[in-house]
Amino acid sequence: MAGKISVAITTIKQSPVLMSWANLFIKSSSILILTPIVLVNLSSEESTLWLLFVTMITFQMLLDLGFSQTSSRVVAYGLAGVKVKDLTRAGSVLLAQGGGAEPNWRTIGLLYYKMKVWYRNLALVGLITASVLGTASVWPLISITQNPMFSSLAWLVLLLNFPLLLYGNIFSSVLIGLNEVALVQRVQMLFAFLGNTLAIVSVVFTSSLLLLIFVHQLALLATVVANYVILSRSKNVKIYKPSKCESELIWDCIWPATWRSGVGILMSAGFVQLTGIMYVQFASVKESASYLLGLQLIRAISSFSQAPFYSKIPGFVRLYASGEVGSLLSIAERAMRLSYFVFVFGVISASLFGDWLLAVVGANVDFPAQGIWWLLGLGVLFERFGAMHIQLYSLSNRIVWHVANGGAGVIAFGTVLIFYPIIGVCSFPISILVGNLSFYSWYSAMHSYKHFGLDFFSFERTLFIPALICFILFMCVEVFVVSTGPVMSF
Repeated sequence: MAGKISVAITTIKQSPVLMSWANLFIKSSSILILTPIVLVNLSSEESTLWLLFVTMITFQMLLDLGFSQTSSRVVAYGLAGVKVKDLTRAGSVLLAQGGGAEPNWRTIGLLYYKMKVWYRNLALVGLITASVLGTASVWPLISITQNPMFSSLAWLVLLLNFPLLLYGNIFSSVLIGLNEVALVQRVQMLFAFLGNTLAIVSVVFTSSLLLLIFVHQLALLATVVANYVILSRSKNVKIYKPSKCESELIWDCIWPATWRSGVGILMSAGFVQLTGIMYVQFASVKESASYLLGLQLIRAISSFSQAPFYSKIPGFVRLYASGEVGSLLSIAERAMRLSYFVFVFGVISASLFGDWLLAVVGANVDFPAQGIWWLLGLGVLFERFGAMHIQLYSLSNRIVWHVANGGAGVIAFGTVLIFYPIIGVCSFPISILVGNLSFYSWYSAMHSYKHFGLDFFSFERTLFIPALICFILFMCVEVFVVSTGPVMSF
């Protein structure tokens, strides 16, 4: 019996999906548990500033610009035996090898060296950007808090820690590329739990925004240190300084995919978080807190729903490399189906119980107006649809994120310009939906369908279509039948 329990525990610990879910559950607790406690123990101005800080943290980490995802993919290529000289045609090389080659640790070591150079420069640029633009965005709220000096120090802690966290993406990216997804998730889960616990204790007993930010950031920094220690203990991963020719080969493989991914990330998730920062500049403190809370809830639900699919991407790479496309699509279908319904269930649950939970804890922030909440949810659902398809297409190492997200971002920004004079801040969630629905979702899916020989109705009849129908039905019932409160807040 003890042996079976031990085997079960080991299986759970080594499962990328289960560990990703557990990690995301713990991280989501910062929204579902920590945030209500913050809203009760801090003033309305400090609560709004906390939510803005969380939004800023998310936005700042997007300055990674896609280097981490692209680097993980290249590390996976090295693990599959690809040499540096073959990186630019890794897909065809892997197909020719049939998936049986030994790991090429020199390729991984050369990339590791280059990542250190790239991220050092990226961290410096990120620090300067956050210092100038970030400070300008948060200062109006800082100036009206009860203790502007302590609020300023809290922002300073965020600023100083940000480049360290960004640089730390090196270690998690290499580990993920080495297919240590479950290990990375366990480490993040452990320190997220410790960070959330300490943050809850600090805010309950001190009601200090500064101490809250300090312990929260300390836990994130501890995660970076832990990943570094784990990677440094690997006997196979060593740093090799590349020659000029090798540097150029690595850059030729990394940069085309990275800048496209980076533009895509900034124009999609970046724009969503940017709407929160912009919202604060125009809306009242109460409305800003409500919208920022909605953004963080949607982000938590979206992140949690990604676990079934994104945890399997390293496995998708291996299946694609070995030519097992049928198996790849079969696993992808199951992962996408679960991902959609986890997201839809999360949005519906938050809509049904959000007001009640905030009232129970006595929070001084309202749940977003129903119209804004459902617009945010529907917009992100279409984003999830497009994002998973674009991840599938990216297995071919052909990156179209910059077009998909760039086009959606331009449309979303244009929507804000057109509708803001008419409906005010409600134009922000509408713009997210319009951008994803009118361009991003179908453009991304089109490439995936074409590459894998699929069509919309046959592939999506048990995936996206029922999820969308379920979402719309509940939305209509909630807004037009059950609702007694305001649908929109203009």
